[in-house]
Amino acid sequence: MKIGLNATCFNMRPSGAKHRFLGIYRHLFELLPNAQFIVYQPKDFEISKCFFDRKNVKFITLPVNSRSRYLKFLIGLMIFPKIFKKEKFDIFESFNFPLIRGKSEYSILTIHDIRGLNHQSNILLYKLYKLAYFFSIRRADRIITVSYSMKEEIHNSFSYEEKISVIYNGISRKNSTKNFKLKDLRNEIPQIPDNFILSVGHFEARKNYPKLISAMKILKTNGLNLNLIIVGNDSGKKSEIRDQIEKLNLHENVILLDAIEDSILDALYRHAELFVFPSYYEGFGIPILESLDAGTPVLLSNIKVFKEITKNIYHTNYFDPEDPIDIAEKIEQTLLRLRSKSSKEKISVPDEFEYKVIAKNLKDLYIKVIK
Repeated sequence: MKIGLNATCFNMRPSGAKHRFLGIYRHLFELLPNAQFIVYQPKDFEISKCFFDRKNVKFITLPVNSRSRYLKFLIGLMIFPKIFKKEKFDIFESFNFPLIRGKSEYSILTIHDIRGLNHQSNILLYKLYKLAYFFSIRRADRIITVSYSMKEEIHNSFSYEEKISVIYNGISRKNSTKNFKLKDLRNEIPQIPDNFILSVGHFEARKNYPKLISAMKILKTNGLNLNLIIVGNDSGKKSEIRDQIEKLNLHENVILLDAIEDSILDALYRHAELFVFPSYYEGFGIPILESLDAGTPVLLSNIKVFKEITKNIYHTNYFDPEDPIDIAEKIEQTLLRLRSKSSKEKISVPDEFEYKVIAKNLKDLYIKVIK
């Protein structure tokens, strides 16, 4: 079996898509030792350095930049037809839009979400995204998406339900920072308070941080002086969030962090009193699993996908992401319940979200589609 992977969309920037790719394929390369994998990476990111050397995996760098979506697509239209003709793949999986495929291989497209169609105020951009998604979904032999909520959304927007498969995102369980004490964390980030709430995700509109920060102001006004740490890279909204923090006089209560190492982020998960995820749109929500794996309770937006992910997890609470008052009330209620207990709640992540299990599911799909 020869399998090609178009990984030219990945770069140094943290993302759920890259997290998934690294988590699944580290195991999949091992699960299919007799398959030959060829991974195409962009010129600005050697994804090969994220993997152990394996005899059945070859990495090839293409002359494209991971961040130049449209130029990358145009260059890909010139490069990939020659690649398909030469390599004659059994399966070619792509993580890029719009989809580029050959004529003979089984084409798989992984879709994390269709955010370009949601809360889109620019009509021209909406139509371009709609066309790109439609073109890509129609041409692929199989669509993989990351939740049943997203499968339903894709089907409602484009149909083709019969060729949409769900393979969850997940985690690789960590033990590296269980003994990482708060004083050790302060050696890296001196301003870390004794008690804090944590939120993780890039600074972009759909993450809904302004509503969470407004909730923090409500709590402070009501006499509950809490601390919030938000970890994420700037996707265009960080300056607005900083301005809001200053305007609401929350500069001593809200800390914004970026470009931190994974070990530091894992330690923040472990030492947080509560993880709060206020997003109003997600395809999945990997930080939920990361927090639960660290043993930290979660408080989430009442969106459908979050309820799907946490359906088998004890004592998960939800709030209306559009209502800062409700967010504030649920934070106060949850902290009151947690602080009233003599011992920390025991939390476990279901095995279905372990990357070893997820890689096995993808392996089974690969074998099924080429029979």
